[in-house]
Amino acid sequence: MVADWLNLLTDTGRIARVASLIADSLRLPGLPEGNSFLAKRLIRFVQVHGLTALDELIDANRTDRLRSIVGVQNSWFWREPEHFIFLLGHLETQLRREQPLRIWSAAASAGQEPYSLAMAFLEATQPKVPAVRILATDLDAAALDLGRRGVYDAAALTELPDALSPWLVPAPSESGPPGWQVRPEVSQLVEFKSLDLLSLSWCGDEAPVVLDMGKGLFDAIFCRNVLLYFAAPYRYAVLEGLARRLAPGGLLCLGQSETLGLAGHLFEPCGRGMYLRPIRTRRTKKEVTE
Repeated sequence: MVADWLNLLTDTGRIARVASLIADSLRLPGLPEGNSFLAKRLIRFVQVHGLTALDELIDANRTDRLRSIVGVQNSWFWREPEHFIFLLGHLETQLRREQPLRIWSAAASAGQEPYSLAMAFLEATQPKVPAVRILATDLDAAALDLGRRGVYDAAALTELPDALSPWLVPAPSESGPPGWQVRPEVSQLVEFKSLDLLSLSWCGDEAPVVLDMGKGLFDAIFCRNVLLYFAAPYRYAVLEGLARRLAPGGLLCLGQSETLGLAGHLFEPCGRGMYLRPIRTRRTKKEVTE
């Protein structure tokens, strides 16, 4: 069956139809015909969902399914650790304030990033519970469900420092390799919600409800390794939306292979993949305020 689908995708050229539909629905740059990454994802997808014809996949009503095909869930704890270390130093004095810090993991996938943030704050403030609220958003419903469960295999923990490993406990497993589950102290700091980042490009000054903007701007936003999948106009629109929702002096972290592009005037670089929203900036649009 795998060989049949592989031949279908690579020999008939119909993968180009799927690639075009996915690119349009996700505002991605064109996905080339014969893209091996996409072909492998398609093969796995049709097997899981029991599809027997490619036309069953090429359906505009299946946008969420198409998004899940190219969604990147391959992440791990403590990825790009310098971002977590810088954030703790940047917010050290604010950790002592009564008002909770608000952190947004804007491409949370299966939860490794927001849980890494929670562990870092717990370790830095113990035995006190940190006054931190972490919002974890993603468009992939399956990834969000995994994040809420908070159970991971050993491969996700290979980069986690020894000092943070006690924040996970062995998870019961009836079969297969053992897993590890984040402790309740960790999970209670994180809230998972569904959000399409591209909604920031058309909602203007009105924030999506899930961002709960009535309670203030974010002190830090992690939006790592997702903008590279957007075409340039959408990258700019999302970055502009992030800037409006980041407190002056707040920290934005992007993936180390990502750049601000034409949105460079909205932030000040402070390290590799790290940017601060200026305390004072020329406003070209009405700002979202606290």
